[in-house]
Amino acid sequence: MNKKNLLSLFILALLFQLTIFLWLGRQQASRNLKNLTDKFSVAVFPAEPKSVVVVAEKLRRRPEIDEVRIFSAEDVLEKVRSQAALSGLYLPEDNPFHPYILVKLKDFTIADLDLFFENILGLESFKYDKDLYTLIQDFSQQRANWQKGFWLIIIWLLVGIAFRFIFLSLPGNFLTDLIYRFGVIGGILLVNYLIFKQILLPDFRNFLYLFLVGLLIGFTE
Repeated sequence: MNKKNLLSLFILALLFQLTIFLWLGRQQASRNLKNLTDKFSVAVFPAEPKSVVVVAEKLRRRPEIDEVRIFSAEDVLEKVRSQAALSGLYLPEDNPFHPYILVKLKDFTIADLDLFFENILGLESFKYDKDLYTLIQDFSQQRANWQKGFWLIIIWLLVGIAFRFIFLSLPGNFLTDLIYRFGVIGGILLVNYLIFKQILLPDFRNFLYLFLVGLLIGFTE
């Protein structure tokens, strides 16, 4: 067996698996998380309309908050009137609406968003989509799992290289050759498992494809 060729295949297999892992992680976890966070906001309704600017400034000072926008009562009335006109409804001339503040978050690792806003706002009321926020938390956890899996692969790569140098120092025989081949296969299967579990591939056929690639690399000169 040509050990240099086998070592090249070993490194190529690692790079191939790592590239797949990075691409799937960034494309799936980050994109899904961004799409969800773009849709998420918290509406704050001050008890006193005159205090809307004060409350907005208090929110802007928080590092977890990315954007704060104030909508006046006239802005709300104009929006409702445009929607009512499309539906053929009539609104009275007086303005029954109150100003409110729209908040965009920067940090979605906040465990209890209700408690977070209560501590900032006190008695001021606020509303947000709790189901959407829970979904964002789930995708944030997936992204954290992707990062953890990435470092696991790096560690396995270093361990694999160390073991390869050990095998190169041993006399070539059938036993060490067999152990090395199954070591390559086992490592590739470990990476496949991490990809399948941490990234949650939508199709099991992707996992089967990577499994077959691992077998091919492990038993090819």
